[in-house]
Amino acid sequence: MKYSTSQKALLIDFLMKNKDKAMSAEEIYKGIDGRIGKSTVYRLLAELSGEGGINRFAKENGRGVLYQYAHEKKCTGHLHMKCLKCDKIYHMDEKRSESILKTIREDSDFSVSDSSTVLFGVCSDCNKQNA
Repeated sequence: MKYSTSQKALLIDFLMKNKDKAMSAEEIYKGIDGRIGKSTVYRLLAELSGEGGINRFAKENGRGVLYQYAHEKKCTGHLHMKCLKCDKIYHMDEKRSESILKTIREDSDFSVSDSSTVLFGVCSDCNKQNA
């Protein structure tokens, strides 16, 4: 069943306004100040994730899931990088991503998912703040 409701519009609007961040369902729920029920947030996130409207990533510790707005298109064909300090998600250049993925395939005969792989580290802005 597809939901075209004001609740879905509110959720998408919130995600669009925070498009550079990947957040847990709980963080999203708190960010919309309870204007949508928690179970509805989870249901809509699953629906939007299935449709490709948002990206779904595993957390850095492998426990739990993060969601991020997909910029009106499916976010595939490149790797992602997440800053552990500011929580921003960066999209790696497709040519660079393909080069890395090709090296992994050749070295280990292992195919990495380019749509759900996230590299964790610290972005240049946060590195400059620490310098």
